[in-house]
Amino acid sequence: MADYEPVRVRRLDLDGLRELVFAPYRGHAFRGHGVTTYPLVPKAYRKDGYRILLEMMNGYLKYNGIAGRSYQDLDIEVLEMANLRIFHELSNAQGLPVPDLASTTDDPLKEATHAMMYEDRSNGRWMDNRWTEVACLAQHYGVPTRLLDWSTDINVALHFAATSALRHIDDGNGHFCLWVLDMDLAKRMVPGLDVIRPDYSRNPNMHAQSGVMTLMRGIPSASLSMPFDDHIRCMLRSAGMVTNLSEEYDRPVLERLDIPYDLLGDLSAYLSSRRYDSSRFNPGFRGSYLCMQECRAYSRLPDR
Repeated sequence: MADYEPVRVRRLDLDGLRELVFAPYRGHAFRGHGVTTYPLVPKAYRKDGYRILLEMMNGYLKYNGIAGRSYQDLDIEVLEMANLRIFHELSNAQGLPVPDLASTTDDPLKEATHAMMYEDRSNGRWMDNRWTEVACLAQHYGVPTRLLDWSTDINVALHFAATSALRHIDDGNGHFCLWVLDMDLAKRMVPGLDVIRPDYSRNPNMHAQSGVMTLMRGIPSASLSMPFDDHIRCMLRSAGMVTNLSEEYDRPVLERLDIPYDLLGDLSAYLSSRRYDSSRFNPGFRGSYLCMQECRAYSRLPDR
C-alpha cells in the first residue's frame, strides 16, 4: 500500500483551470503566489521579517521619545508583540474599531515582555489569546506576524496570484501557483494548527477578501522559518500518520496547483467578468486607482 502524501503538487492546463474555477473546492482555503518557488513562510519569519520589526519598533520608540537608545538582539516574539501593541495604539487613536485591550504602560516593549505573552519553556512564547484579533488586523495590513493569510474564496486567491505573476512573467519561472488547504482535514491531522476567521465587522477589506488566517501554536520561534508545507510533512511523519493512510484519506491536506503563465490571459478574462479586481477589495477611490494600475500591468499580455 502506498504511503499517504499529505502535500501534493499538480500542474494545470487550460481544461484543468476551467474545471478549477467552475467546480471549485468546498471547505478549503486558498493562497496565490506569483511564482511557484515563493515559500509558505509567515512575514515575520521571512528573510527581512526580523529587521523590519526591529526598525519599526526602534523608530516608534525614538519618534515618541520613549527610549534613549536603539534595541538590538531582541527575541522575535517580543518584537512581534511590541509591534502589535504599536499597531493597536495607533489604530485606537484614530477611533478605528479595535478590541478593547487596555494598555498597561506607555512603553510597548515593556508591555510586550511582561503583559502580553505566555511562555512555554520548550516551545517559545506567543500572544495572549486576546491579542489574536489584533494580530489578524495587523497582518492583513502588512505588519509582519507569524500568521499566514488565506481566502475561502478561490477567485480572490487567483486574483492575487495573477497580479503577482505579472511582476514575474519575465523571470523565466514558467508557472505561478495556487495553494489549496483542506481546512477540516488540516485541523484534524496537523497538531497545533488553528484556522482563524477574523471579526469581519472590524475589517471590511478582509470581509471583501473572505480572509482567514492560519496560526501554528506550540512551535519554537526558530522553527517558524520552515515553510508551512514542510511543517505539515514533518509533523505528520513525527506523529506516525503518513504511513498507510491512503484508505482513510484520498485527498491531501495541502495541494499546490501550478498554472503556466500562458494562461494569464484566460484567467484575467474570467476574473474581470466577475469583477475580481482591486476595486472589489479596496472600496473607494483608492480601489479605482489600484484597478487602473492592474490594468496597466495586464497591458503587457498578448491580445487574446
